[in-house]
Amino acid sequence: RFATFTGSNVTLKNFKDKSDKYTNHVVTVHGAFIPDAPMKSYFLFLDDKGDECKYTLEDMIGDEELIFRNSHLFWAGACKLGMSAVTDGKDIIGLVRTLIQKGVPSVVMGLTNLDDRATARLLDNFCQVYDGNNKAKGLSEAIRQLRKCTLCDHAKKSGDSIDELKQYFNAQSDEFVFDNPYFWMPFVLYGDFR
Repeated sequence: RFATFTGSNVTLKNFKDKSDKYTNHVVTVHGAFIPDAPMKSYFLFLDDKGDECKYTLEDMIGDEELIFRNSHLFWAGACKLGMSAVTDGKDIIGLVRTLIQKGVPSVVMGLTNLDDRATARLLDNFCQVYDGNNKAKGLSEAIRQLRKCTLCDHAKKSGDSIDELKQYFNAQSDEFVFDNPYFWMPFVLYGDFR
């Protein structure tokens, strides 16, 4: 069971209400890792009025309502949120560590900028192949499928026109559009790989 937070359901309230009700969480929002102030790193949700609101690492740590007791996996499709900082006291601070402390045994996040089309395709692949047993194997297979995805395959699945995709990928023919490591390398599985 995946709780997916995309589009208009990416409210902070919705996210917190469902944190303990699902085993797998998918959050595709913008966010930022702030290296010189890691406690200010954030996910960008919507508030009850539909306005953007930052949910910072500091907020998450202090939030008693945010608990992932039943969670197996948290997937964040946002740029650079898998990064961490080491404090003067040699403590590691980051969103991954905070989610694990909140009860998530496994976290998939990106270390660099992410391509929206590749992220969507990879997540779709993962949801199809992950059988609830081995997250590392599921991620590996999803990446393998992503790398073998041709321009025509992606057009059929995404609904984008071939011409639009040729321009986006600077492609001349029906080639493997996501084979470049830029598209799949940023995703890292942290924590329990099983």
